[in-house]
This record gives sequence, structure tokens and C-alpha cells, in this order.
Amino acid sequence: MAVKIRNKKYSIMKSVRHQYENWPFPGTDFRSREWLLLLRQIGKIINSNNKQAARFADIGCGTGHTVLALARIFTGTQFWGIDISRNSIRQAKGLASDNQIENVTFRNINIITDRLLHLGKFRVVYCAGVLHHIENLDKAFARVATLVEPGGYLILWLYGRYGRARHRLNQKFLKTLASGLSPSKTLELAHEFAVQFKDRLAADGGFYTPRGSGLDGVRWLLDHPHWLADQMIPGFENAFDLGDIFRLLDNNGLVFHNWLGVSDSITGYTSSKLIEKRFAILNRRDRLLAIEYLIKPDYYFIVARRA
Repeated sequence: MAVKIRNKKYSIMKSVRHQYENWPFPGTDFRSREWLLLLRQIGKIINSNNKQAARFADIGCGTGHTVLALARIFTGTQFWGIDISRNSIRQAKGLASDNQIENVTFRNINIITDRLLHLGKFRVVYCAGVLHHIENLDKAFARVATLVEPGGYLILWLYGRYGRARHRLNQKFLKTLASGLSPSKTLELAHEFAVQFKDRLAADGGFYTPRGSGLDGVRWLLDHPHWLADQMIPGFENAFDLGDIFRLLDNNGLVFHNWLGVSDSITGYTSSKLIEKRFAILNRRDRLLAIEYLIKPDYYFIVARRA
């Protein structure tokens, strides 16, 4: 039985690596709401660092678009980009060289199996769209969390269990039909699915693009094959809720700081004085959980801090 478990884990890890070798993920769209939220948050952290040189790690940097864009803005910060895909890291290094960006170091590292201590500690550890592709979440999170220096920050982006539930059924539909197909044929199938069922896909929502999860988002997927592969035919994917995130933070000595783009106030959702009164007596964590149940988010953009 132990051998079977090891083989399964290896197979999942291999599947995820294989996906991003075939379709290196291109990273952030710099017109998206998420990019603006991230940029504002990073600016606050770095500018509050008492003019000391900060270190920033992008765990799961893909082709480096996000970390390179940040490096061009925050030239006094040392950036590191880490990814499991050799192809992605190769492309990231090429982009850095082509654009003469020198305050970024890229490394091909598996955060589950490779040594991380030699990387040192970081003022900011950014881990977006990564942990939900790893089966052993507790181990992966603990290893990522060790990189955060005292007083430093961890910024997470994770798929949401509630908002993404119907989309995961679309993924299962494709996986069922794609059995035995090559990667290129599987992507062709995903494209055909998005064309034929675009209205259903948009109605189900749950998938993520910089253009949302409606029809504009479907069109984005059709025009961006790497995004289509990432959203429709992942090598492995899980989803989480706020309770999972709170547990991971508590278990690793991190304190919840804020939920980017989401307020812990109910006033934007209702004009009911009774609901507002009941909401006001909750502690902050329960207020956030109540908001989560109400809005059923597709994803979470969370900032935590090490004391």
C-alpha cells in the first residue's frame, strides 16, 4: 500500500510539471483588478520597510511576467522567481535578459522535494495559483511559510471551493472525454468545449480570467491557449475555503492581515438593519466567514503576516 501511495503522489507531481512544460503559464494580465490590488499591497509593504533592501520571492513564478514587472517598478528590491517547470524558468530568464532586468534571480525548484533553506528569508513571499495544484497542501504550505522573515508577509491566491464547484464539473467532463489523448489533442478538445458550450460555461462561472468568468472570460480563454489549458485541463487541482486558510495560517505561525478586494463590512451587500446589527456582534474572523458564505468566491487573495 505504501508503494501505491508514493506512486500516486509522484504521478500527480509529474502530471502538474508536465502540464506547465507543455503550456508555460504566462502570468498576470497587467490590466486586471488583481494586478492593481497586488501592486498597491506590495508598494505599501516595501515602502514601510524603513528603506532597508527588501527581498521578494515569487513561488510558482511561471514564465516570470509578474515578478519581472514588479522588479522594473521596485528597483531597490531583490526578487526571486521559483518554479517547478524548466521550460517556464528558461523563458523567464530569457525575458529578464531581453529587458535587461538584473534584480531578479530565477531558480528551477520543486517546493515539495527540493531544499529551500539556502534561499534565505524574504520580506514578501508571493504564492499565486500554486498551492491548489499540490496534493499535500499542509506540507507545501509549511515549506513556503518558512521563507517568510519575522515581520514579513505571505500573499496567497487560491481557488475557492464554493464559487469554483460547478466549473470543476466542467473539468471532469473534459477529463472523461480526453482519456488517452495527447496534450495537443486534449487542448483542442478543451477549445471545442469552450466554443460549443460557451453560454453554459459562462453561466456556470467559477473559472478565472483577467476578464472575469462570463462570456468575455470565455472569449479570453479562446484567444489565450495557455490560459485555456490552465483553467480547463489542469494536471491536478484542488479548492479551498476560508476555514482551510485560517487553519494553515494558525498552524504555521502566521496572522491573517487582509483579504484583498473584499471588505469585512456587510453594508455593501444589504440595507437590512437587522442583518447589520447581527453582523456587527461577530468577531472579525466570523464576519469574514459570513461574507464568504454570502458571496461564494471563485478565489481568495489573502495577505498574512509573521509576527
